[in-house]
Amino acid sequence: MSQLKASVAVLLASIACLCALGTATSSAAGLELHRCTKGLGTLNKRYSTSNCAPGTTVPEGAYTWKPWLTKPPVAVREASSFSLGATVGGVKFGVACSSLKGSGEIENTGGKAVGEGSMTLIGCVVSEPAEKGCEVPAEISTTSLKLETGESTVTYTPASGTKFTTVKVSGCSVSALNGEKAVTGTATAVVPEMGPQQFTSTSSALKFAEQKATFVGSFGLEDSGGGIDAFVAP
Repeated sequence: MSQLKASVAVLLASIACLCALGTATSSAAGLELHRCTKGLGTLNKRYSTSNCAPGTTVPEGAYTWKPWLTKPPVAVREASSFSLGATVGGVKFGVACSSLKGSGEIENTGGKAVGEGSMTLIGCVVSEPAEKGCEVPAEISTTSLKLETGESTVTYTPASGTKFTTVKVSGCSVSALNGEKAVTGTATAVVPEMGPQQFTSTSSALKFAEQKATFVGSFGLEDSGGGIDAFVAP
């Protein structure tokens, strides 16, 4: 009887391990890159518009989301304004940019999307401190970045080292703000259902001049063929 109990205990432990493994495996799945296109797709949703816009789902719609099976070149589309901010030497410092551009390549592999590329903030000015003479370049480019999706996020990490970008600040009457300021860490966007990538004030783990920084803005993607792309749960 004791041997039987021991065998049952081993069996139950094995089942628990398999369940845990299954849970860990499923939690590792991430969003995949899809294109809005005509025809049948893998998702049970059809749209009346060629950009698969939310709110346009209809049973007879001609468009749907299809996962990419190749590695398409992609570019930023419909970017919002962006902001980067931190407190340096007790002084709040902020950069406001009118938009963002960028390009790269993304592929679906292992149940998620990975890729690489770079981004450039454009139309940048110092938003704070006001009237201190501070200036930054109109365009601020990131280093080469790697991309990887999670269940509802997209994270951008420096391809080498920890430097995300460098911001050259000049002309400030607050001397602590002047000089080349390294922005390090990772930027993470939250992705609502089939929507644009949204960087919120709390989603990223960036530092500006070694101080905790915020990075806020949003953008969508398009491929080299002019198609509308988005990260979608498989």
